[in-house]
Amino acid sequence: MNSSTRGVEEHHDVTPKPSFTQETGLALQGVRSALADFVAAVPGNMRRPTDLQKALGLDSKICWQIFNVIRGDASIAPAIHVPTLPALRRAMASAESVGVPHTLIQGVRQSLQDFEKVVEAHAGARPDFDAMVAAVAPNEQTEQIELKHRRSVYRGLSHIWGTQIDVLSTTTLLKGNPDGSTDRLILSCKHGLRRLRPDANIRVYGYRLSLHTPATPSSTVPIEPGTIERYGAPLMPEFCSQPLPEFRMRTDEEGWSTCELAGRSIGRLSEMDLAFATVSRSVETARDTDGRRWLGSNVLFNTPTGLLVSTLLVHRPTFGEVRPELLVFAHAPGSDAPSAVRSTALPLRERIAALGSGDRIGASPDEPRLQEMLRTACDRVAWDPREFDAFQVRVQFPVLHSVVRISFFLDEKSKKV
Repeated sequence: MNSSTRGVEEHHDVTPKPSFTQETGLALQGVRSALADFVAAVPGNMRRPTDLQKALGLDSKICWQIFNVIRGDASIAPAIHVPTLPALRRAMASAESVGVPHTLIQGVRQSLQDFEKVVEAHAGARPDFDAMVAAVAPNEQTEQIELKHRRSVYRGLSHIWGTQIDVLSTTTLLKGNPDGSTDRLILSCKHGLRRLRPDANIRVYGYRLSLHTPATPSSTVPIEPGTIERYGAPLMPEFCSQPLPEFRMRTDEEGWSTCELAGRSIGRLSEMDLAFATVSRSVETARDTDGRRWLGSNVLFNTPTGLLVSTLLVHRPTFGEVRPELLVFAHAPGSDAPSAVRSTALPLRERIAALGSGDRIGASPDEPRLQEMLRTACDRVAWDPREFDAFQVRVQFPVLHSVVRISFFLDEKSKKV
């Protein structure tokens, strides 16, 4: 074999394969063109999905999908709306009965078959294909699709684990000390906590033994004295539903104690609201992999949750103005430094909202007593909520065993803590 022949063969070996975006775009263009011709041939003025629904006697969802494909933007995002061939069979039959030419109907069939070949080649199944489209061409509609998948996971895991929470609300207050350490006040409310299966285990709180041993300068203690001894958890009884349920305690060899819900009632008969509050003193400031100091709130949960509301309040006199960032990542062994966990970050699109001064946090249907609970907790530790800036993120159907973090880096040049 001479060198010129060998060079030709090498050239063919490195020919790039068509990309997912390219092939999906071409297939989508074919479907869009075929569906546009199909709709235009239906007798009457087909301006809206409801017009097509009435003309052909179709399901509203199919008509909505067809119009979303035809009127979609130039990206591949509308590909998630392409209906399947079986779903369109009734539409084709109805269209033929009202006089739509067979050639146009056959064109729709062929374009869908070509589209499914692309789905099969790149994803194997439509749910995986839709996830890939949402990843490379995100828009408002793909955001809704992601939420739909999270809702489905929430319902499935609620069935598997036999328990769920309507709203998990966590509030973290950070106040700096002259030695560079931080005091943390953490409030947590579980609204609508319920058991769906009699044998389901509900862990309402977990902590190390320091919660019920004599306080040390760096320990965590309940803000309501005696609640550990009485209930087994740092409850704020006045903010819990009454009567309080019966709890049982478990402690392992490593010093972790778990407060679990006793009883076997299920459904709304087992539903309750529980509120907790602890304060941690002189917590050492964590550092990122590059040495920068960072602070924030981490929310890790082990119960399927309908809505997570995480609020961070930062003490303005000791930290100044901060710009927190949101990071949602998979909980895994190893360092939880910001740079270390970014590789496991989840693509949630929620954003942090700045709420202003801590005393201006308003009540909402999801957490109607947050302001009152915050004021009560601050009174216990002699803090003024007016000195704190509040930031909040709301996540619907958060991914179980992920960590939702609101954090910020400290300005090393500042004279503040």
